[in-house]
Amino acid sequence: MRRDYLSVEQAAAVLDPTSPSPSPRSVHGLTCRNAIPLRRLPGLRRLLIPEGELRAWIDGAELEAITDADGVVRVVRPKGSV
Repeated sequence: MRRDYLSVEQAAAVLDPTSPSPSPRSVHGLTCRNAIPLRRLPGLRRLLIPEGELRAWIDGAELEAITDADGVVRVVRPKGSV
């Protein structure tokens, strides 16, 4: 699986390629619900969205959320991916 990361704006374009103005707000909504593959970096507000995992999710892969020792979800990825 590819490890290239997308910005929120780029992820919006992947999710809605037919829209002339895809909505980053919809991507933010998905990240708040841990409903899209992502990486949250400790101490930063920036999110990383792995392109290969996003495309796997679009193709129907189920997601799993991985929490850190404090119970904060840091990784959401397709089940079984490494």
